[in-house]
Amino acid sequence: MPNLPGDAAGIANLRITQYHGSATPPGGWPANPSLPNQYSAGTNTYINPDDANIVWNVVNNYWEVTFNVTGFSGFYVHTNPSFPLPIVVNYLQGTKQGSSHNLNWKVTCASSSSATMVLERSADNRSFTAINTVTADALRCAQPFNYVDASPLAGVNYYRLRITDANGKVTYSNTIALVNKLSGVEIVGIAPNPVTSAGAATLNVASAQQGTLKIVTDLAGRQLITQTEKIIAGSNQIPMNFAKLSGGSYQVTAITEDGKATSVRFVKQ
Repeated sequence: MPNLPGDAAGIANLRITQYHGSATPPGGWPANPSLPNQYSAGTNTYINPDDANIVWNVVNNYWEVTFNVTGFSGFYVHTNPSFPLPIVVNYLQGTKQGSSHNLNWKVTCASSSSATMVLERSADNRSFTAINTVTADALRCAQPFNYVDASPLAGVNYYRLRITDANGKVTYSNTIALVNKLSGVEIVGIAPNPVTSAGAATLNVASAQQGTLKIVTDLAGRQLITQTEKIIAGSNQIPMNFAKLSGGSYQVTAITEDGKATSVRFVKQ
């Protein structure tokens, strides 16, 4: 799939499949969009859009694909030649409740008949160990999952999902972090890094308690951007906008209400 603007190989690899008929998501409407195998007619049309009609919207920071069709349908974006990618991780989230860590996630199994989801934990974001395993069929995959880590490690805990579909293909989720202590905050990372010229990025922050966070972006000690954010006790994804920054190396510092600070460096393209 196309990644950054100008990714010619990714653009050439993008395909669309149009599903005809009536969508029938589990549980009926209103609901999330149906999966490909949940259209009553069961027919589909394979579309290879013109590469020139796959463009990056520089104003809103998303991809736009234009192609000609007739009729109302469901449309799925995928790569060539497989349709669609069997497992999509919609989200992995976590909150802190007392001494426990509550993890919840949602996946889309698409064309895979089953999925085995292994929740993994790490103390250093490098070596992960399985702490919970769930195997679900396609119908169960349409519902959210949750797990309570009642005995987290001391300090920062990193969590991720390793998902195996019915054909043995392995997919990993994003990694989140939760802090197992009474107070404190950690910047887990910033993504993407390097930050593209468009400037959109996400600051991943793990906090031991809810509160207010002051975020300062600076260059060699000179404050350039300052913002204040409310955070929860758990994993926080804070949107950042670095569009006004010139290309170069910068530092983001998160400061708690009691003055404790944590920083991360990033590069702006």
